[in-house]
Amino acid sequence: MQFSFYTTAIIIFFADLIYWFLNVFLINGVIENKSIKAGVFAAALNFFSYLAVFYFVKNFEYMVAACLGAFIGAALAVEYDKRHQKNHIENKTS
Repeated sequence: MQFSFYTTAIIIFFADLIYWFLNVFLINGVIENKSIKAGVFAAALNFFSYLAVFYFVKNFEYMVAACLGAFIGAALAVEYDKRHQKNHIENKTS
């Protein structure tokens, strides 16, 4: 699939626009300790960042692994932080 310079530039522009827009929702998911929400937005962010890179790499086979890694990584980080905060609060009250 071959796109013109301008079509590719527009696709990359909107991919990056959506990427940075979704960052807010990822941050909110992390702050709210919602691991699934954070994971979904991390995977979406990875998808849109990959979309921009795709035009240089031309290989969609790595997208599933990248999005899955983003989802699991963000979800695990939020779960870890939730447990760490809970232990920290319990130790403060003891």
